[in-house]
Amino acid sequence: MNAKLTVAELEYTPYAEWKKDFVLLLSMGSSLPENAQPVLDYFNNLNKELDSNNKVHSIIGTRMALPGQISFTQEKMNGTLNSNFPWNCLKLILKIIRSC
Repeated sequence: MNAKLTVAELEYTPYAEWKKDFVLLLSMGSSLPENAQPVLDYFNNLNKELDSNNKVHSIIGTRMALPGQISFTQEKMNGTLNSNFPWNCLKLILKIIRSC
């Protein structure tokens, strides 16, 4: 809310309610979806505090990391992305988001 206090009055812009759908894309190296629960709890609680008209959805991708992934060369990364590694699931995730 924007507020300005003048001698004569208080000028303000009232709070506008949102009605939004938020989608959390969580790509995790862990194979357990339960490990995403703290993040989901945080965003759900934040949503409750801000406005209950909003909705929080989540798409959790597990096993999205490989040992040594940070130090991959360009050739190794291209080979990994072209294999049947779960990165190919990103196309499916994008289709799901677009259909929401």
